[in-house]
Amino acid sequence: MGFWRHRNSVHVGAPFAIMNVMRCFPNVTFAVLRAAGVLTAMSLVACSSSSDGGPSSNDMSTTGGVAFPSTGNQYVDARKCPACHQGADPQSTGFMSGALVPVSGQPMGVSLYGPNLTPDMTTGIGAWTDEQITNAILNGIDNQGERLCPEMGHFPDMQQDEVNSILGYLHSLKAVSHEVPESICPPLKQAPPGSSSGSGSSSGSSSGGSGTDGG
Repeated sequence: MGFWRHRNSVHVGAPFAIMNVMRCFPNVTFAVLRAAGVLTAMSLVACSSSSDGGPSSNDMSTTGGVAFPSTGNQYVDARKCPACHQGADPQSTGFMSGALVPVSGQPMGVSLYGPNLTPDMTTGIGAWTDEQITNAILNGIDNQGERLCPEMGHFPDMQQDEVNSILGYLHSLKAVSHEVPESICPPLKQAPPGSSSGSGSSSGSSSGGSGTDGG
């Protein structure tokens, strides 16, 4: 934008107007330029920063400026799978090797036992294919096409990259031979005849297990 200088009726454009202001008000000009420099620097910092406040610890981590997906065990921890699928001392009993104590807080008549998710061929998920494990995780269906106890979590909204990471983690576990009682969740899975506690000998799963009548 320009302005008119009345003396000599000469029109002065924006560049000349700025020069006149700089000449007449040098202190003001310096302050304005200094503020502009600060604002420019701030805008550059803002453009180079993440708009969401940085990566989430649940799904991404950064090292040396390079972003990496979360590892399978981080996803497993975030989903709270160890709370059901391993004992109180996994260093000695094995990580994700199943629990002999039922999951607390279940409705009357329901007994859930987190099954052995290690690659053991008889008591774990060693005989399951990746497609079968994925179907259990996403849809609550076991390797025989049977429904697992609905009270044991499954995750239909899980993204494929998370599924793949969890599969890799489960395959990396040490195979542990550890039988877990079967889960009971009437009417889908009834207690064995003559049993009042719901304890059995086969291992089921919300996301694995070699048995066909587990959680």
